[in-house]
Amino acid sequence: MEVARRLEACLRSRDNRGPLRRHEFTILLEDLEDEQEAVRVADRILARLQDRLEIDGHRVVAHACIGIALSKPGHTRPRTWLRDADRALQKAKALGKPGFQVFDSAMTAGRCRSRNSRRRLRHALDREEFRTHYQPIVSVKGGKVAGFEVLLWRRSPNGPAPTGVQ
Repeated sequence: MEVARRLEACLRSRDNRGPLRRHEFTILLEDLEDEQEAVRVADRILARLQDRLEIDGHRVVAHACIGIALSKPGHTRPRTWLRDADRALQKAKALGKPGFQVFDSAMTAGRCRSRNSRRRLRHALDREEFRTHYQPIVSVKGGKVAGFEVLLWRRSPNGPAPTGVQ
């Protein structure tokens, strides 16, 4: 509740806020002049949450990762904003420290490439297009086999080609 109060103190009266998921809030900033105004609000939130909390005699520090999605011509449904904000949030979380990320279209392109790669890999597995090869790892000092690495090769019409997967 204290974190919610601190978030509230960073917002303007015309902004909307509410719970989204377990430990996530959604905030809709109305009538922004530009991206920098959203960034200033994110900075205020991060700074306000850095102040220590005291809960039942214990000092606690709250951290936040923030995903920002700005209204663009293609955003006609709230679901689109939430999806884009969530993608930016996931990127902010992946950095492993408190902060924010502003959504950009590259976040969508990266997700599509990843999804296509997984689809192609599943298809190749279903068609049994892979062969495994075991390559010894030899110790330079003793000249003895220290282990093996497994190489995965994909069969192709022109013969096997390495996939780069180890």
